[in-house]
Amino acid sequence: MSTSQESQEQVCPQESLEECVPTSPVDLLESLQTQMREALGEDNRWYFGEKCPGVEPTDENLMFFYIKNGGASGHRDRLVAKNTELARLARQKQGELQPS
Repeated sequence: MSTSQESQEQVCPQESLEECVPTSPVDLLESLQTQMREALGEDNRWYFGEKCPGVEPTDENLMFFYIKNGGASGHRDRLVAKNTELARLARQKQGELQPS
C-alpha cells in the first residue's frame, strides 16, 4: 500500500471514502471556494487579529492561519457530515433505508 493510500485511509476509512471525497470536479471546486470564503471571511479575520495582533491580515496570512489552526480539517468534517447525510437521503429515496 502506498503512503498516499495509507494517509487517505487515516482521513477517510475505506467504507466511508465515497462520503468524504468530492464526487465531481464541480464538488471539488465548490469545496475549494467554500474554504476560500471561510479563510478570507470575517470570522477568520477576527480570530487572526486576536492571535496575531499587529500582523497585517493579508489573504496569504489568512490562508496560512486558517490551515494551521484547523479550519481546513473543520471544513473536511463539515463536508463529510454533509455528504454522509446526502448519501443517506439518496439511499432512503431509492428505498434502501426506512425513514428515521
